[in-house]
Amino acid sequence: MLDGRARRTSSLEEKFELIASSQGIALVPVSIADSYSRPDLVYLTVTDALPVETCLAVPESNCTGPVADFLDIATATLRRHPGDAEREEKPGTANLAAAPSTD
Repeated sequence: MLDGRARRTSSLEEKFELIASSQGIALVPVSIADSYSRPDLVYLTVTDALPVETCLAVPESNCTGPVADFLDIATATLRRHPGDAEREEKPGTANLAAAPSTD
């Protein structure tokens, strides 16, 4: 792991440069592994870790405008992950359930 106390990275590119130069390893979300490929890095799936829950906290009422738009996009994104079908929620509602994720 990169030593977060001794070295802070300001960007994903900087973190990956350190990893590519054999200065550490890092856990990254599946979404990064799926969308950010580099020939000098290898992504290995962690299979024995507990899933991470993703939650959104929003006001119970008056979710309009940008908040409602954000909820629609976030809900659609969370549903794209395998195994999320059982968590069907109405897009744009404030009552989103915790979403297990492999990220």
